[in-house]
Amino acid sequence: MPPSLPDAVQVYAVEVGIVACASSGIPLVLIYADNIYCDFLEYSSKPERELLLQEDVIRSKLPSDKSMPVIKLRIFTVGQGETTVEDLRAMRGLKIQLSKGHGTVYKSAPLGYTASENSKAQEILLHADKTLIGIRIFHNSSALEGLEFQYDDQITQLFGHKGSATATVSEYPLDARKGETLMGFCVRAGEVIGGIEILTSFGRRSSIFGNPQDGLM
Repeated sequence: MPPSLPDAVQVYAVEVGIVACASSGIPLVLIYADNIYCDFLEYSSKPERELLLQEDVIRSKLPSDKSMPVIKLRIFTVGQGETTVEDLRAMRGLKIQLSKGHGTVYKSAPLGYTASENSKAQEILLHADKTLIGIRIFHNSSALEGLEFQYDDQITQLFGHKGSATATVSEYPLDARKGETLMGFCVRAGEVIGGIEILTSFGRRSSIFGNPQDGLM
C-alpha cells in the first residue's frame, strides 16, 4: 500500500557527484541535458535507500554533441515522492572548507521554500572542538522556530530564532559523558520546516518537535 503522504528525497553533494536518500527507496532517475530528456537509471529490482549518483556515469549517458550541458535529474521514490536537481554541477558546488584543518564538508539541498519577507538564509557550523551536551528546541504546533545548541563550557549557538512568547521550549540532552553525539535530523518540510526529529550516535530518536504532519519527511 502506498503511504498516506509521499516521502521526500534528500540530496547531498559529495566529491564525485551526489547522494540521494529516501526511506522507501529510489527505483528511477531521469536524466536531462539542457532540459531535454536523454536517458534514465533504473533500480526497480532493488530500490536503493541511499544512492550514489556519480557525475561521470551520468555524463556517459548524454549524447556526444552535449559536451557541457546543464544536467537536470528527476529522482523518484517507491513511496510516490519526487524531487528535481535542476543543475548537477551547481549542486556539487555546495561545499565548505572548514578551518583549523577539519577538512571539507558538503551542504545538502535546501529544505523549505518559503518566500516570506520575514524569511532569511542562515548558516552555522557546530563547534568541532567543543562537547555538545544538549539541544533546546523552540517550536509551536505548526512549525519549528529555532534550535539552540548547548556545549559543556556554557557556550550556545542559536539557529533560527526563539519564537514568540507562546512558543514551546523543549530540551533534548545528550549523554556526552558516555560519548553520545548528534548524528543528524529527520525533517518534515513544506514551505517551512514543519517538524524535526533528532538522531544520535546511540540510535536514539527524539519525538517530532513542531508539526508531525506538515510537508514531506
